[in-house]
Amino acid sequence: MRKVLQFALLLSAFACAGNPYKLTEDGIKVKVSDKKPKRCEVLGRVTGISEDGERQAAINVARNKAAEKGADKLYLNDETQNGSNIKVKGTAYKCR
Repeated sequence: MRKVLQFALLLSAFACAGNPYKLTEDGIKVKVSDKKPKRCEVLGRVTGISEDGERQAAINVARNKAAEKGADKLYLNDETQNGSNIKVKGTAYKCR
């Protein structure tokens, strides 16, 4: 019985960890812009990193971080790749 309980706790810990590249509910609301937004409040810089070579995964991380700042737009300023690591840097904006 004790081993079953330990196993269940271990599984729940992994379930809580989640996928770091998945968009959060608020991250989904952040739109990526290819132009600097005008008449919007700058909320700060964000960085997204993907270690599996997926550009979209890095963008999702940046969108989630922008959402944590209260942003609704993300302008990507820079992108670098080093092997399978992709890093995107952007500016979070509040436009509404």
